[in-house]
Amino acid sequence: MPKDLDETYSRFLQGIQEEDAAEVRRALQWLAFSARPLSLDELAEAVTVDPETRSINNRDRLRNPAEVLDLCSSLVVVGNLAVSKSTTSHGEGGGTELPGKQIVSFAHFSVKEYFTSERLRTEGGLFSSFIFTQSSAHAFIGQTCLPYLLLFDRCDSLYAHRLDDFPLLSYAATHWPKHVQVAERFVGDSNRTVSLALKLLDSKRYPFLNWIRIRDPERPHRSKPNLEKDFKVPIPPLYYASLLDLPTIVQQLLKLENVDANSGGGLLGSALSAAASQKFETMNLNEQETSPTPVPVDHLQLLMTSQAPGEAAACALLDHGANIEARNQQGESRYT
Repeated sequence: MPKDLDETYSRFLQGIQEEDAAEVRRALQWLAFSARPLSLDELAEAVTVDPETRSINNRDRLRNPAEVLDLCSSLVVVGNLAVSKSTTSHGEGGGTELPGKQIVSFAHFSVKEYFTSERLRTEGGLFSSFIFTQSSAHAFIGQTCLPYLLLFDRCDSLYAHRLDDFPLLSYAATHWPKHVQVAERFVGDSNRTVSLALKLLDSKRYPFLNWIRIRDPERPHRSKPNLEKDFKVPIPPLYYASLLDLPTIVQQLLKLENVDANSGGGLLGSALSAAASQKFETMNLNEQETSPTPVPVDHLQLLMTSQAPGEAAACALLDHGANIEARNQQGESRYT
């Protein structure tokens, strides 16, 4: 019998077949740092998606989603998530994404602690290849979500398939910004995660429009995709990058010749307003596209002098000439 939990986890690693190692490594990172609890179908899809993938077909997938439980053995448990409109066990909104789904989680909090600790590093060999950190895991998950979204690269991509055939689609469209936020914070614009995000945020390509159709960041509480959505007035990617608090991506977009820091668009009217809106999940945006509440001047001043979300993005926009007095199409200022 194992003497302690560390020995239990060590024995688990020793029993992993070489051909299963990559999928187990992926599963551990997803379970440790997903933005919300994962359904069995989502986890089974996630472990078979190679970040370098350019297509997904049934040959790449597990024959039965339950096989992922065999891969992770005693490290995980399966249960049902009580549907909540406010929070989940990960502290994030999104319970309504998983009604009636089987949820996979670590069997004990010490599993995550073990695989992110220095203790595993001392084991060497195969063991050290299973070590991951918060930043590396978030980068990995981001580098899985973004190529997954980039696969939907035709105008009819969302019509040509049943969306249920892509179990990771809702998660990827909703939560990739959270993973990119952590990844860019630690490794900056040299990271592949940021490069993939910039590729998705190319308004001239269909993955951008299809992402917005699946999960519009301005309407985070809308549970169903809007497959009919089109942009009568194009909304610049800079606006979304600011709204999602992705400062490195904002800085990269501002380096492009055709990007204007004062370009309008979106319910908040400008990228600067979006950056100053703080956490986009809590914005009071309704389904009728009425104008959100203006951001007061003192709020913007606080933003510029604190570590509040949106600070770095707003500073980058101001450095590139964003007009604090800019008004939207209705003539409204967001700061007065």
